[in-house]
Parts: sequence; C-alpha cells; structure tokens
Amino acid sequence: MTNKENPYRIYLDHNIYDDLSKNRYTINSDKDFKLVFSGVTLEEIARTSEKYREGFLKVINEYDSEYIWIEKGLAYFKEADAFEQLEQYLNNNEKYPGQKELFDLALKLHGGKEDVNFDDLVSNQKKAFSDLLNSTLDDLDEVEQQQIKPLIDIIKNQGGSVFDLMQDTLEHHFTNNKVPNPRKGLEEITGLSSLQLNNISTPNILQTIFERIRENNPDNETFKSPEDYFDWGLYNVKEDDIYGKINVIFNFLNMVGYWPDKKIEQENKFRAAMSDSQHAGYVAFTNEFFTRDEGFAKRMNAVFEYLNIGTKITYFTLNQINGSDG
Repeated sequence: MTNKENPYRIYLDHNIYDDLSKNRYTINSDKDFKLVFSGVTLEEIARTSEKYREGFLKVINEYDSEYIWIEKGLAYFKEADAFEQLEQYLNNNEKYPGQKELFDLALKLHGGKEDVNFDDLVSNQKKAFSDLLNSTLDDLDEVEQQQIKPLIDIIKNQGGSVFDLMQDTLEHHFTNNKVPNPRKGLEEITGLSSLQLNNISTPNILQTIFERIRENNPDNETFKSPEDYFDWGLYNVKEDDIYGKINVIFNFLNMVGYWPDKKIEQENKFRAAMSDSQHAGYVAFTNEFFTRDEGFAKRMNAVFEYLNIGTKITYFTLNQINGSDG
C-alpha cells in the first residue's frame, strides 16, 4: 500500500509505456508508488493506432494509478480508470473546438505549414473562436442563453478586432508568408551551435548558457541573464505558476538549441516537442520521471535545476536494462 497522505508518485514518458506494453521490462522500485498519468499521456495514446492503444491503457491500469490535472497553478490527483479517462478526454476535445487551429498557427511560426498562408490561418482561428463561443451557448437553456448572448456578441466583436491585429502583425513581420527557421536565427544571434551548448552540464546549466551567449554577444541586452529574460509578466505567467514557467523555459531551451528536438518544422516532430514541454510541467508535481529520451532528460534537468524542483529524472537505455551497456 502507498502512503495515502504523501505517496511516492512516478511519471512515465511515452517511450516507457511503449516498452512496458511490449513486456520489455517492468517497473521495479524499492518504494510503494502511484503511477501518475495526464491529459498529455492520453493525447499521445490517442494518436497511436488502435492496435497498440489498448496495450498502453492496460499498462496504466495494471498499477496503482492516478490522473493529474492542474488548475490555477495547483496540481490535483484522482484515482481513475485509463479507458474511462481516455473516453472523457476525447469527448472534451470534440466539445471544445479550436485546438487544431491554434496548433497550425504555432507550427507555422516554427517554420512549418509552408503551403498555408497567414490569412487562412488567422481566418480559421477567427472561425474556431466563434464556434467555441457558440458551443458555450449550446450548453445553456433558453433563459440562460438570452442572458449571456449579449456578452458573447461583445466578445465576438472584440475577438474579431484582435484577430485582425494579429493578421496585420504577422504580415508585417513575415514577408512572402515565409517564417525563417527560429533555431537557426537564434544560432546566428548567439554564435553557439547545439554541439557547443550540449557540452554544458550541471551545476547552473541555464545560467551558463546565458553566460556563453553574453561572451559571444557582449552588447546584446536580450540575453543578459535568465532572471531578466524570463520576465513572467511578459509571458502572462504568474509568479507561483510552476507549470507555466516550465513550459516557457523548456521551449526556450529547445529553440536556443540545448539538446533540441530535431526538425520541429515537421508536424509530428513539433507536436512531440509541445507534448514534452507539457509533460515536464506535470512531472514537477511528482517524485520521479522515467524516460529513454536523452535530450528530453537533459532539458528537464536544466529547467528543474533552475526552478529548484526536486523531482528525480531517470534516463536509461535498453542496453542498460539488458546489461550490455556500462
């Protein structure tokens, strides 16, 4: 039995679920533990083929598992059946439109979607926003609809103005619908390649990255220090929002080139990179994380060290499991 008041919680990367579903090994721990899974876990499982999906869900249910979600910077846990939780997750996704449109725009800003122009992307955003507001109305009875519809109309009008401004801004900054590779752009600014950055290790990984950038760019005030760069107010992140801070720093490290994901202009690679930053936010509320992705582990260690998060990050290879890797 786990300690109900303060259980030892572990969180698994998708590659670990894949291994467990194929019986490559089992989780052995000297502690009684809770296996924690999140909406991002379910999202990745939902993207797998039907052939393998059931195996992932069975792995979760084999252990003493909890579902984690975050509200206003606080983590909440509940016992949950993985199959039921996935069904609920898929139903919620259908209920709230607009996620695909947000994803497409973000991908475009990272060098993807070259065949789609900004006008179309912003128009799709505008429509998705309207559909979301309409879906809110659909959930209300007739009296409630009459009360809230004037407010919805105001929000629609104001939202339309925001999207028009977004379109003008994008057209101003990016000519011919082309978005330069942001990582290459940062490499030109910093003068540091991923190979150089990857050699940085503990202690003080993030501070050292900024020091190296300043050494190459002594007059560049942008990268003065992590404290100056990560002005949480500019990112709309509250001071006590650990999940939000992790996402911002995690994505920064990926873009600046510290153990980065490759080819993020490709849709599947970009989606995986976004999932990783979200996973990291949930991992912060657990005791230990297991992964076979070295770059993911390195970035997470850098972020957690900077934010003084004590979660243990356990990276290993299959060779180590099989006893053939020193």
